[in-house]
Amino acid sequence: MLHTNIKGCGKMKNKIKLMLLIIIIIFILSTSTIQAETIKTHNKNETENIIAEKTEADEEPNCIGLIHGCVGNSHGVYSWTSCPFALVTAGIKRARCGIFGFYSMPLLLYREHYVSAHVIGFKPLKKYVYLTLEEPIQEIIFDMDESEPVNIESKDNSKPIRFGFIYGWTGGVFGYASWLVRFTTLEFGNRKKISGYFGFYVIGFLRIGETYSITASKQDYSNLTLEVTLTAERPIQWINFFMYPDY
Repeated sequence: MLHTNIKGCGKMKNKIKLMLLIIIIIFILSTSTIQAETIKTHNKNETENIIAEKTEADEEPNCIGLIHGCVGNSHGVYSWTSCPFALVTAGIKRARCGIFGFYSMPLLLYREHYVSAHVIGFKPLKKYVYLTLEEPIQEIIFDMDESEPVNIESKDNSKPIRFGFIYGWTGGVFGYASWLVRFTTLEFGNRKKISGYFGFYVIGFLRIGETYSITASKQDYSNLTLEVTLTAERPIQWINFFMYPDY
């Protein structure tokens, strides 16, 4: 009887060991499968990210175009007055013109863009732009004469204020000899301008059609006054001030 019980207990222990062994094997196989799937998924995601980054890097330079040009006013005649520091917009993009009215702005290809030029005293002037790979760069010129002055129903009733500028040299003259005179003072009205080290000067924001009496003065020289009138045909003029020595 005792021998039978011992034998039965031995068989039971063997069954338990076998079951534990089977459970351990199943656990190991399951863990390996999960790790393999995790590694596979990670590698797949990493590969997709690399491909996506490479695609974006390859496509990005080819998706951007450029518009450039200038903002000014032709006044309806064969002349051109630039609009310095005018604002050019396209949606949320902004570009500020330089002193001579030139601007540039990057834009996406194959998109419809409505680009507007904003100049004080005029309603915004809008133009349609569509860039492609075949034509990624376009020149867009804004002539504010095509727009309308603000708060004026018709631009035929009143013309906007137009400006020009003069530039040149300040110097001395005696007989047939002339020379440059640096730091000469140029005055008219309540404005004053001093020529540079080499005697060069620029005076801007002079109204078209108005006559200015500009006086050049320098120690040891006699004052020289010249009358200057800018016109729509000649909004920019070269004017030299050559003074006689004051002996």
